[in-house]
Amino acid sequence: EEPSAYIAERLRIAGASGGSYWGSVTETVGSAPLSFTAALLQDATGTVSSTPMQLNLLNGQYAALTFAGTSGQTVVLSGTATGTSASYYVYAPDNTYVAYNETSYAMQWTLPTLTQTGTYQLLVQPYSGAFSQQLTETAH
Repeated sequence: EEPSAYIAERLRIAGASGGSYWGSVTETVGSAPLSFTAALLQDATGTVSSTPMQLNLLNGQYAALTFAGTSGQTVVLSGTATGTSASYYVYAPDNTYVAYNETSYAMQWTLPTLTQTGTYQLLVQPYSGAFSQQLTETAH
């Protein structure tokens, strides 16, 4: 069973914006008190390129980044993170899934050869806690 400390961090409502929301939490195991804090955080955004990009995320915040790609290129995403591990998802310009990686701290990730020309999406989802990473994209 997943520890309750991680459950709240896995609840995400995509596309949420300001306003009123209603929800219900029901405890189904045990009789321990249940408490939580709700926060509305916007995804961090930016462009990854050959110039190092500094990414700083709060606990519970994700990043929706982009990078330019050309069909036939091999792209390497590299960086060093502090704070926690993260999952990385890459999507092609037509929003099809390209690749997934999870790493802690040092990353040197060679993506599959790109099949489309355009703007690719890189989604970064830290596991827990604050997260900081300097990211660079190198195309060959």
